[in-house]
Amino acid sequence: MGEKVRRNERLDEALIRGIREETGLRAEIREHICTFDQIKNSGYFQGGISHIFVDKVVRVYSKKVELNEEAEDFVWLPVKTVLKELDIESNAKHTLKLYAKMQPLRN
Repeated sequence: MGEKVRRNERLDEALIRGIREETGLRAEIREHICTFDQIKNSGYFQGGISHIFVDKVVRVYSKKVELNEEAEDFVWLPVKTVLKELDIESNAKHTLKLYAKMQPLRN
């Protein structure tokens, strides 16, 4: 999920808004996972555009998803299953590996 930050909007506010708009879920921001910018040949690079990616752990209070027109589908999976079984973009894979390392520290 990606969200553009509006003028005078904090990053966490943009993330919470985006989650609600795209999935209908109420969310709470938890830990920071990582931050990176676009890198040529990373899969996200677009010349002349600047992107900064900030990945965070988010807690949702329901699993009842109502997708808007921007999304095609969703699935709830454990992070280890995603890393083993899905072919995902390299930056997303890196973020999920960092998240998996955080798991023993989380309650």
